[in-house]
Amino acid sequence: MSFFDYRSYGTPHWEEHAYKCFPTQNLRKGEKVCLLFLDEKIYEDLIPWTAWKDEKAWCDRVVPWVETGYKGKVSLDFISEVLVIEYV
Repeated sequence: MSFFDYRSYGTPHWEEHAYKCFPTQNLRKGEKVCLLFLDEKIYEDLIPWTAWKDEKAWCDRVVPWVETGYKGKVSLDFISEVLVIEYV
């Protein structure tokens, strides 16, 4: 499972790649999107984007510095915050 990773938000590396993939990218007028924020307690279980390179998983599309992964299902217990965005 893939997630947006904002832990390095504002760094030059993050800024360089952030435009390639962002959660409101396909949001259209009248639509809503719900963003779920992972609790810090599972940060140590996140798979860094560099694993894509280490595993030579070239067929997978990964956005460097902006994307992270998690193996398995994510329980709602791992969600610390919910943000609903509506394009009006």
